[in-house]
Amino acid sequence: MGGFVNPKFKKYERLFNSLVPKNQEQIIDILRNDKDENKRAAATLLLAHIKDGQELVKILIPSMYDSSSGVRNNVMRVLGATLAKVKVNDFPIDKAIAALDFPDETDRNKALYILLSLANQPNYARYIRTHAAKLLIDHLKMFQPNLHGNSYAVLTRISGQEYGERDYKAWQDWLSKAVDDGGKYERKLFNPIIKHKKGIIMDSLQGNKDQTNHVEFTIDSQQLK
Repeated sequence: MGGFVNPKFKKYERLFNSLVPKNQEQIIDILRNDKDENKRAAATLLLAHIKDGQELVKILIPSMYDSSSGVRNNVMRVLGATLAKVKVNDFPIDKAIAALDFPDETDRNKALYILLSLANQPNYARYIRTHAAKLLIDHLKMFQPNLHGNSYAVLTRISGQEYGERDYKAWQDWLSKAVDDGGKYERKLFNPIIKHKKGIIMDSLQGNKDQTNHVEFTIDSQQLK
């Protein structure tokens, strides 16, 4: 993760890069099964030091719906940073879209971060346009910078347009046309949407049960909040 720019912490980056891969299975077990949410959250950040970015994504996906908001925050933060650097063709994007409607601001912010990273790939950008339009507009209208700003970044990336960040009508009109034009897109490329109740992270969604180069992360300050 970011944070090793300070020379005082540089030695820890080398230490984590060396020791985490050697203890990967034990750390994964903590993430998925430990009852202490703080340990699960810390395990997520340690796993960011494994060398294979695609493997990291697969490891973290089941914990996107962990029962702890702190764990979910770390998981989706690392996923957003990883997906910005590693091309993944089978990411369950509907899980990120569903998280846009979760009650915690940190969930929604990090879900936007994931969508922003995935939007670099045309197939995901097209899917976001046709399946997340209303939620993107809802977040664009927010005054929290980490929701409004990230939503605006996603919209500009998937559209190639530069409407004003508060020009809701222009964005709504563009998205409405995109939804109409995208009706024939094959949904089968992605996993079915995960149903959830607003305000409740269902127990069934808890993940605890269940570029191959090393990825170094730098995360915008708005995305860390």
